[in-house]
Amino acid sequence: MSRITEFTEIYVNIHGSLASCSRDDVEEDIDELLAGRGYVSGGGSMLDGSGSNIDILLQTQESQAVDRFVAKLLELLRRIDLPRASNVRVITDASDRRLPIYGAGDG
Repeated sequence: MSRITEFTEIYVNIHGSLASCSRDDVEEDIDELLAGRGYVSGGGSMLDGSGSNIDILLQTQESQAVDRFVAKLLELLRRIDLPRASNVRVITDASDRRLPIYGAGDG
Protein backbone atom coordinates (compact mmCIF):
# COMPACT_ATOMS: atom_id res chain seq x y z
CA MET A 1 0.00 0.00 0.00
CA SER A 2 1.48 3.38 -0.95
CA ARG A 3 1.14 6.40 1.24
CA ILE A 4 -0.11 9.70 -0.17
CA THR A 5 0.72 12.82 1.76
CA GLU A 6 1.10 16.52 1.13
CA PHE A 7 4.35 16.64 3.10
CA THR A 8 7.94 15.86 2.17
CA GLU A 9 9.90 14.23 4.98
CA ILE A 10 13.46 15.52 5.37
CA TYR A 11 15.99 14.15 7.84
CA VAL A 12 19.27 15.89 8.63
CA ASN A 13 21.63 13.18 9.89
CA ILE A 14 24.52 14.75 11.81
CA HIS A 15 27.39 12.26 12.10
CA GLY A 16 29.68 13.67 14.78
CA SER A 17 29.44 16.55 17.19
CA LEU A 18 28.50 20.14 16.43
CA ALA A 19 31.50 22.40 17.03
CA SER A 20 30.13 25.88 16.44
CA CYS A 21 26.54 25.66 17.73
CA SER A 22 23.92 23.44 19.37
CA ARG A 23 21.29 21.28 17.66
CA ASP A 24 18.67 23.73 18.99
CA ASP A 25 20.45 26.55 17.12
CA VAL A 26 20.40 24.51 13.89
CA GLU A 27 16.68 23.75 14.38
CA GLU A 28 15.95 27.49 14.81
CA ASP A 29 17.86 28.30 11.61
CA ILE A 30 15.92 25.61 9.73
CA ASP A 31 12.62 26.97 11.10
CA GLU A 32 13.54 30.41 9.74
CA LEU A 33 14.39 28.86 6.37
CA LEU A 34 11.02 27.07 6.28
CA ALA A 35 9.24 30.43 6.66
CA GLY A 36 5.87 28.83 7.47
CA ARG A 37 6.08 26.21 4.69
CA GLY A 38 6.63 23.39 7.17
CA TYR A 39 8.19 22.73 10.55
CA VAL A 40 10.88 20.91 12.45
CA SER A 41 8.95 17.87 13.67
CA GLY A 42 11.53 16.30 15.93
CA GLY A 43 15.09 15.27 16.47
CA GLY A 44 17.30 13.48 18.86
CA SER A 45 20.64 11.91 19.61
CA MET A 46 21.87 8.63 18.22
CA LEU A 47 21.81 5.89 20.85
CA ASP A 48 25.56 5.33 20.61
CA GLY A 49 26.24 9.06 21.06
CA SER A 50 27.90 9.37 17.65
CA GLY A 51 25.64 12.15 16.40
CA SER A 52 22.09 13.41 16.14
CA ASN A 53 19.24 14.02 13.72
CA ILE A 54 16.74 16.75 12.90
CA ASP A 55 13.37 15.79 11.36
CA ILE A 56 11.60 18.25 9.05
CA LEU A 57 8.17 18.22 7.39
CA LEU A 58 8.00 20.45 4.30
CA GLN A 59 4.42 21.22 3.29
CA THR A 60 4.73 20.31 -0.41
CA GLN A 61 5.68 17.44 -2.67
CA GLU A 62 5.98 19.58 -5.80
CA SER A 63 9.43 18.58 -7.07
CA GLN A 64 10.73 22.05 -7.99
CA ALA A 65 9.68 23.50 -4.62
CA VAL A 66 11.28 20.57 -2.78
CA ASP A 67 14.49 20.92 -4.80
CA ARG A 68 14.66 24.69 -4.12
CA PHE A 69 14.18 24.14 -0.38
CA VAL A 70 16.74 21.31 -0.23
CA ALA A 71 19.31 23.45 -2.09
CA LYS A 72 18.82 26.26 0.46
CA LEU A 73 18.94 23.75 3.34
CA LEU A 74 22.24 22.28 2.10
CA GLU A 75 23.68 25.79 1.77
CA LEU A 76 22.61 26.58 5.35
CA LEU A 77 24.09 23.34 6.68
CA ARG A 78 27.41 24.02 4.92
CA ARG A 79 27.56 27.49 6.51
CA ILE A 80 26.96 25.94 9.94
CA ASP A 81 29.88 23.61 9.13
CA LEU A 82 28.33 20.28 10.06
CA PRO A 83 30.68 17.28 10.33
CA ARG A 84 31.73 16.04 6.87
CA ALA A 85 29.99 12.62 7.14
CA SER A 86 26.58 14.25 7.72
CA ASN A 87 23.83 13.90 5.10
CA VAL A 88 20.23 14.79 4.29
CA ARG A 89 17.52 12.25 3.44
CA VAL A 90 14.53 13.49 1.39
CA ILE A 91 11.41 11.30 1.16
CA THR A 92 8.41 12.04 -1.08
CA ASP A 93 5.75 9.71 -2.42
CA ALA A 94 7.83 9.42 -5.62
CA SER A 95 11.38 9.08 -4.25
CA ASP A 96 13.72 8.48 -1.33
CA ARG A 97 17.08 10.25 -1.74
CA ARG A 98 20.10 10.53 0.54
CA LEU A 99 22.23 13.57 -0.29
CA PRO A 100 25.69 14.48 0.99
CA ILE A 101 25.92 17.94 2.52
CA TYR A 102 29.36 18.47 1.04
CA GLY A 103 30.42 17.73 -2.53
CA ALA A 104 33.72 16.13 -3.48
CA GLY A 105 35.42 19.53 -3.81
CA ASP A 106 34.14 20.95 -0.50
CA GLY A 107 36.52 21.41 2.43
